[in-house]
Amino acid sequence: EMMPKTPDDLFTRAKSRPRVYIAGPMLSSGDPYQNIGIGIRAGALAWDKGWTPYIPHQDALWSICLGFGDRPAIDWLEYDLGHLYRCDAVVRLPGVSAGATVEEDFAEKHGIQVFYGIENLPTFADWEKYGPF
Repeated sequence: EMMPKTPDDLFTRAKSRPRVYIAGPMLSSGDPYQNIGIGIRAGALAWDKGWTPYIPHQDALWSICLGFGDRPAIDWLEYDLGHLYRCDAVVRLPGVSAGATVEEDFAEKHGIQVFYGIENLPTFADWEKYGPF
């Protein structure tokens, strides 16, 4: 594949990719560091499939840098929903998570398709060819 030559070329490619929100456990169950790694790996797989992922698990870096507990969970959920509503799809990772359940319900209520497990997220080419699944 030929490398884009200008920022405009990059933007053209970037805006053609659908956006996917990665929803899954972070702090509410299991090991937080393992959960964060799972979320980031899922985002990387989504990117490999041609999507632009939003990975809320990366928000943990804010807490690490600024100190845990600097913001209430409801503020983080509001922040994440501000990203989710702009997405074309959601990947719901397995596991118990109050926040991911709210995100899943929000997506369904607003007509954003939910895929259960990263393995069920189609490639961008299939998404584009066949439309929402």
